[in-house]
Amino acid sequence: MGDAAAVLGPLVKAGVVPIVIGDMDSVPPMLVAPFDGHEDINVLQIDAHIDFRDEINGRRDGFSSPMRRVRDYACVHHLVQVGARSIGSARRQEVEAALKAGNRIVTAWDVHENGAKSIAHSLDLSRRWVVSLDCDGMDPSVAPGVGAIEPGGLTFMQTAILSLGIYSLITSMQYSGGNWPGLFAGVTIVMVPTVALYIFLSERMISGITMGGVK
Repeated sequence: MGDAAAVLGPLVKAGVVPIVIGDMDSVPPMLVAPFDGHEDINVLQIDAHIDFRDEINGRRDGFSSPMRRVRDYACVHHLVQVGARSIGSARRQEVEAALKAGNRIVTAWDVHENGAKSIAHSLDLSRRWVVSLDCDGMDPSVAPGVGAIEPGGLTFMQTAILSLGIYSLITSMQYSGGNWPGLFAGVTIVMVPTVALYIFLSERMISGITMGGVK
């Protein structure tokens, strides 16, 4: 964690936007760490699970805990969790803890019912955003090559609207008093390249897994 903050800290302060493709679930907190003590941020998580367990078997940095560790940072103001539709390892107390911490949980059903655009328009633009996209937040028909397949996920367009909607909102505000693209250069870790990789390579991934499992 310290190494990540040491490497990314100067880049974040210089306005560089880090983009991470193909990470483990324990990585998002490392990418939030450089902002701590530098500026307050908001975090948008797109995921089938809320990932808010404090620990499992003594591990506090595993795949069930990244958003809990993200929330540990004082620099995180709003944490919006979009796409939840499976309990995963979360229990009732994790949902209650997330809500008590001030998190906003938007289920996949909410996205289908109300539209991704309305959710994007509800996001607070007074701070920079870190976007963490887990591909299982999308429907298996879009991204089948994931570890936890959960039907009913977001479509490609819904994911794109949420991920890129922050920048679209900025440009639609027609603000002439400053350099909006520069001001919001920290809309970071937008994982749309990951979406593209899964879409174009998922068939090959599945084919390779199948071939490797047949004698």
